[in-house]
Amino acid sequence: MQGTSNCEKLKTVYRQLDEAKYKLDEIIENEKKEMQDTEGDILDKVEGARAWVEDGVLRVTVDEVLPRTRTGYRNQRRFWVSKIVSALSEINIKFSQALCIIAIYSPVKKNWDTDNRAYSYIINAVRLSHIIEDDNSKYLTFMVVGQIDFEYPRTEIYLLEQPLDPQLIVSKLKVGS
Repeated sequence: MQGTSNCEKLKTVYRQLDEAKYKLDEIIENEKKEMQDTEGDILDKVEGARAWVEDGVLRVTVDEVLPRTRTGYRNQRRFWVSKIVSALSEINIKFSQALCIIAIYSPVKKNWDTDNRAYSYIINAVRLSHIIEDDNSKYLTFMVVGQIDFEYPRTEIYLLEQPLDPQLIVSKLKVGS
């Protein structure tokens, strides 16, 4: 039972560190805003994400692994959405029906459940940046790819015009046959 207790303690400390990181980011952003107000400097660019368009594909790299949904903190959502919106601020591309591919490069040599990540942070940031008209199924389809990268953990986001009708694939499956 000692192992379970230590495991729980480690999880608690991990959550506290994660939450502290987002609180620190909030403090830094507030300081930047105060400096901007008092000194007139333009300091609204949130760092940690880059975006560019290459061959009609919008690419965004966030220098962190997309967090799990069950560890979502109030500041965490703001942190992620702000990073992505900031990276997309200079991008001038729109998609009428987008395919969004989210590639998560984790430093942990462990399989993770694909349904336990905070994808809504990414999707909401893309919508708020007006890259897509809305984040409903008429305008957006997304998929997830999981990879391991010990050297450079990150989240990569790719958006492109939906290349085909998803119903074409579903019809090939012959569901119910």
